[in-house]
Amino acid sequence: MSGTHSVRGKLYDLSKFQHPGGPIALELAKNRDCDDLIRSYHTFSEEKVRAILAKYEVTGASQDFLCFSLCCM
Repeated sequence: MSGTHSVRGKLYDLSKFQHPGGPIALELAKNRDCDDLIRSYHTFSEEKVRAILAKYEVTGASQDFLCFSLCCM
């Protein structure tokens, strides 16, 4: 699965999300845990970020798949 991002232990497919900061912002965090990136850049808009992410959550992804997708894709 391309374009996957992990935030607080959940997996998101952001391949169709148009980030206001441009595609580089998403590329830097693709296929990795991006908790720290989100916290550092979106300090005052955490609720808004969570609402946006909820639309892209990959449901039913097992913890094994999450680890594989972050390490091997």
